[in-house]
Amino acid sequence: MSKFLFIISLFFSANLWAASEVVLVSSVKGGVTLDGIGSTKAELQPFLRLKVGDRLSIPADSQVSLVYFDKGRQEIWPGTAVLVVGESESQKVSGNAEVRFKQLPPQVTKQMNRSTPSPTEGKVGAVLLRERTDSKVGAVRLRSIGPIDAMGKLETTYKELRAQADAKDIEPELFLLAGLFEQREYMRLESEMERISKAFPEDNSLIVLRKLYSRAIANARQANN
Repeated sequence: MSKFLFIISLFFSANLWAASEVVLVSSVKGGVTLDGIGSTKAELQPFLRLKVGDRLSIPADSQVSLVYFDKGRQEIWPGTAVLVVGESESQKVSGNAEVRFKQLPPQVTKQMNRSTPSPTEGKVGAVLLRERTDSKVGAVRLRSIGPIDAMGKLETTYKELRAQADAKDIEPELFLLAGLFEQREYMRLESEMERISKAFPEDNSLIVLRKLYSRAIANARQANN
C-alpha cells in the first residue's frame, strides 16, 4: 500500500470510529462496568462518550444515565442490568431492571455533547484541544460563537428544561454549563458549577465534572494568552 493510500485509510478509519460515538454518560452511581469495543473492561466514568456495541454491566444499587445526543433520548438505567449501546437506544441483554426514558430536544443534547468535557485527555466534547506551534494549547472549535442573543436563548431553554425535569435530574444543569463554556462565560460557569455542586451533593459525577471543567477552562484561558 502506498503512503498516500495508507494515510487516506487512517483518515477514514478515524472518522468512522468517531462517528460511532452516540451516547454521553451524564451520570454514574455505583460500580458500573464498561466493556468497550476494542478495550478491556473498566469502571465506567461519567461524561465518557460511548460507541455502538459498547456493553454496560449495572449491579444492584447502581445507576447510569445515558443521553443519545443525536436522537435526544435520555435513559436512566438502575441495576440489575446488562445492556448494549445501540444507534438510537440501549438494548437490555439481561437483568430485571426497567429503563426510564424521556425525549429531550436534539439541539439540547447536541449542545451537551458538543461542549461537556470528556475524561479523554485533549478533548472537550466536540471541541478538540491541540498543541500550537508556539507550544500553547489551542482550542479548535467546530462551530462559531453563536449570535448576540445566544445567552438569552440559553437561559430560556435552561429554565424550560429545569421546570420540566425531575428534581434530581442534572441534565438541565449539564446543558447550562455546556452552553456557558461554548460562549466563553468562564466566570459564570465557575459560579454555576459551585451552585450545582451544592444543589446535588450526593451526585459524585459532579465532582468529576468540576475537575474536567477546571482543566478545560485553564486550557482555554491559556490559549487566549
